[in-house]
Amino acid sequence: MNQYLRLFLLLAASMAMPALVVACNAEGEAGPAAGDPPGNEGVAGDDSDGDGVEDDTDNCPSIANASQEDMDNDGTGDACDEDVDGDGINNADDNCPAITNPNQSDSDGDGIGDSCDESSGGVTEICEPDDD
Repeated sequence: MNQYLRLFLLLAASMAMPALVVACNAEGEAGPAAGDPPGNEGVAGDDSDGDGVEDDTDNCPSIANASQEDMDNDGTGDACDEDVDGDGINNADDNCPAITNPNQSDSDGDGIGDSCDESSGGVTEICEPDDD
């Protein structure tokens, strides 16, 4: 094959297929470089938010959440979930965003839902179960 034709084909192919550029984040982990071409999001090996979880398995690929917590098990990580407790009330409007309370009852009118309000007999402390 003519060397000029081969060079032309090589250049044409490289222009048609953008390369995945990988750089290291502050923690020294591999991830897409700042100038990574659009369309490479979600490619195996990408970690857009730098939390150590690849985008294709990250439940919140745009916000770092290495723990992958998902309180309501809806597949959306708590860091990205607009309704963390899954009661149908968005966090911004929920008077008790960490405990399911779809009726939003607030018997003393203090803005804290009864399910979370110590003065209403609600939960006073949310604890993880003891593994012992």
